[in-house]
Amino acid sequence: MKIILLFTFWITTLSAQNFSDKHLSLLKKQKDWSYQDLIHENPGCLENSICSLENGKKITKWNAASDKLEGLKGFKKKFGLPIQVLVSQADIKTLDPVLYNSRCNLHNPKDTNKKIYKGILFLRNDPKSSAIILPKVKNHTTGKEFNVPYGDQPLFIKDNKLFLSSDFESKDFSISITTSGKWTLQKIEPNMLEKSVRLKESIDCKKSFAPDKYFTSSYCTNIWNFSQNKLNLIEQQWSCP
Repeated sequence: MKIILLFTFWITTLSAQNFSDKHLSLLKKQKDWSYQDLIHENPGCLENSICSLENGKKITKWNAASDKLEGLKGFKKKFGLPIQVLVSQADIKTLDPVLYNSRCNLHNPKDTNKKIYKGILFLRNDPKSSAIILPKVKNHTTGKEFNVPYGDQPLFIKDNKLFLSSDFESKDFSISITTSGKWTLQKIEPNMLEKSVRLKESIDCKKSFAPDKYFTSSYCTNIWNFSQNKLNLIEQQWSCP
C-alpha cells in the first residue's frame, strides 16, 4: 500500500513539472527511474524548465566543455554562449529558448498570452532582435549604450567595452561587450577584478530609461573605467528584486 501511495505521489508531483503525457506514460511503465528521468524528459535539460531535445544536447556539451578560455572560445564558435534573456509568450516558437517562469509580477499578467519568461539562448553575439530582450546599460559619463545579458552586472569599462562575468551550470565565464553588440570571451586579471569590485558603488542619478512591460525601473552605479582612470556613472534597466 505504501509503495502504491509513494508511486502515486511521484506521478502527481511529476505531472506538475513540464513533462509530456508521453513521458509520464513511460515513467508509469518503468520499474526503475534514473535521476535524469525525474529532472526532465529531455536529457541535459534542467529541472522546472521548458527545454527542447536540441537544447538539452547543447547543455550536455556545455557541461562537458573545458572551462579554460580556449575551450570556451571553441564552444562559443560552434554553439554560442548560454545567455539569459527575456522572451515574450508570442516569440517562444520562433526562438526555441530554454524557458523558466519569472518571479516578477510584471512578467505574469492575468492575460497569459502576454506572459514574459526568463530564457536561455545560445548566442555568439547580440542578435539585435526585437524578440530577444536584453537590459540596456547607459554610460552617463560617455553617453554610450550597451545591451547586457539579463541578470548580469557590469564590472568595469576598458577600451570602450563593458566587461562582466556570467555563469551557467557552475561554469563561470567573462565577456566584453561593445556598443555594436560584439561579445568576446575574456580572461580578467585578478588585480583588475579586485580593483573594479572595490571601487564599484551604488549611487543616485537622474534616470533616462522609462518603465515598460519588461522593466519596472533602473538603478545607477559608479564603475571603474581603466582607460580613463576614473569612475563612470552607468544606469541599468531592472525588472524586480
